[in-house]
Amino acid sequence: MFEVELKWEKPVHIKDMINNRGKYSLKGLYLFLVGKSFNRLALYYIGKTENIGKRIDDHYKRYLSGSYWVPKSIDEFSEKVFEYYRLMTREECRQKFYMPGESECMKEAASELMSMTYMTYAVPDINDGIDLEDIEAILIASVLKRNKLPSNGWIGDGKTKIPIYDYKIHNSFDPSIEASLISVMPEKVFYHLKME
Repeated sequence: MFEVELKWEKPVHIKDMINNRGKYSLKGLYLFLVGKSFNRLALYYIGKTENIGKRIDDHYKRYLSGSYWVPKSIDEFSEKVFEYYRLMTREECRQKFYMPGESECMKEAASELMSMTYMTYAVPDINDGIDLEDIEAILIASVLKRNKLPSNGWIGDGKTKIPIYDYKIHNSFDPSIEASLISVMPEKVFYHLKME
């Protein structure tokens, strides 16, 4: 069994991270958080990367260029992220989201979303055999399960692989985000691959 400690750092605004990309040239995991105030942030994406600063810059540019789905009401999305992620039909999604490249309004919504987006990250001590993609997959699955979200819940990469090793992950959060995250992301996650 692999044991992994994830210490989630104090969030920074996405623009601050992009403006200081070199400082965040780290291999690790990251969370997108949205909210009107720093004290009320909601998790809306989990990712992994070889270079956090570069990857966040890429996400930012893709949002602003209209390459990603964007909620039509950013205020409502920030208050009800997981309700949005429970939408199942294409029609429900079209009512709540702009599709990539859909309209000029979409770019305005993306800009508003980015203005309310903060980032936190964790840089695990990676031992031989531990794979960031495994950790990402386990975190995504734990958030989906804890919050009763469908597997297409968009909280992370839908093409994530199934880990083939057992893991014990311990999440610790900066005090500024602990109250926001502890209810949606388990502090301890146990993953056991059961082969029949």
